[in-house]
Amino acid sequence: MSFGVEGQSILVTGGRGFIGGTVVSQLQAAGAVVSAPSRQDLDVCEADAVWSWVDTHQPAAIVHLAGVVGGRAWLAANDARIDTDTHRMTNAIARAAKHECVVRVLGVGSTAAYADDARRPLRESSLHDGAIPGTIGAYARHKRELGMALAAMSTASGGYVLPCNVYGPGQRTDAQRANVVGAVVARFVDAVADGACVVHCHGANASREFLFVDDCAAGIIDALRRLTTAQPVNLGSGTAVPIAELTQCIAAAAGYEGRIAWKDKDAAGDALWSSDELARSQLAWRPDTALQDGIAQTVQWYRTRRCAS
Repeated sequence: MSFGVEGQSILVTGGRGFIGGTVVSQLQAAGAVVSAPSRQDLDVCEADAVWSWVDTHQPAAIVHLAGVVGGRAWLAANDARIDTDTHRMTNAIARAAKHECVVRVLGVGSTAAYADDARRPLRESSLHDGAIPGTIGAYARHKRELGMALAAMSTASGGYVLPCNVYGPGQRTDAQRANVVGAVVARFVDAVADGACVVHCHGANASREFLFVDDCAAGIIDALRRLTTAQPVNLGSGTAVPIAELTQCIAAAAGYEGRIAWKDKDAAGDALWSSDELARSQLAWRPDTALQDGIAQTVQWYRTRRCAS
């Protein structure tokens, strides 16, 4: 049964974050009554607090986006904290989803939950196959657990989506916690501002899949409307972009004319992308932002923020 968001009260956890803020804006534009409490107003790790909030505010739906995020190195270094916080969040949301007022729940995971050696393209049927990626163990493990917890719900219907690498204005750009787009955008915009003539990069022979934040938010909302089971559904473009091509695109958007030096130019090729077949069959959504356009918006946003700081 489809869920019309118009006029519905919807709780968005993590609604003040990068993806969550865009989801909130799009839901509001669609006529939903959205609550996006801050961490100070609602600690999503506290099951009793979440239950009390839901009991008081009576949302018809929950979109669970809150989480601990960062680059792979940062995730590995903070494994214990992530393990504790994400496990508590999953339990809190699974409990709140059983409240009688809640008729729809959507969990947002990540394609990082697939095993490192999963067959490409990544297919939802293999999500629980293979070993959890060792470098981001807690993060990946609880992204899997979220889907299983939603599947075990006895009341509200819901879905579970797995976005790929999401980028766009508002994303993290610090070296430790940014994804590849955020880190590379900052590197080249800073290089232009500082007059650098050489920028060192990684990923010479790697390829990855990218999704613009506006498209990701639209996919999440379409999934909220349409998905009624917690079968995981990938959200992505269905194609892998060479990191070298992405880097050239970012350099051009930033106006960088110097040399790009690859630290790993002799590394083996490594392509990672997800299948979009299930999304095409289950959702009306399709991503429609060209990589060049999304990169241009991200570069302009970062440049403006940098100039203002």
